[in-house]
Amino acid sequence: MVAEELEPTLVVKELLDPDRPLPVPEGASRLLRLLWPYIMPPLARLRVFTTIGLLPPKVREKLGLAWTDRDERRMRLLGRVIAAVVPRLPERLRYLPVARQARRAVRRGESPTPTESQRTEGKVG
Repeated sequence: MVAEELEPTLVVKELLDPDRPLPVPEGASRLLRLLWPYIMPPLARLRVFTTIGLLPPKVREKLGLAWTDRDERRMRLLGRVIAAVVPRLPERLRYLPVARQARRAVRRGESPTPTESQRTEGKVG
């Protein structure tokens, strides 16, 4: 399938463009909004690096994406760092809000999925 159907479309090119501007995250603090122009470029480069690195080698090849042995070593190092750091983070930094809510519900012995009545009555969140 990769050999016959995959091609570098405009969407692929946009996703892999480190110069493509990323919007400030919704609900960002004033400080983050002020710092965004400075922290966005390295974050964009990291996003592109991890996107390329997580692709199968045949996909990278088909899309004409360069990936060196050095890149592979850096990607593996990043994986080891993440594996060491993430378990030590507080829950609020490890999980998205919906996942934290589900985990809290399970700890209270409740269903992690809101019932229809909870959704319609606005008792979720």
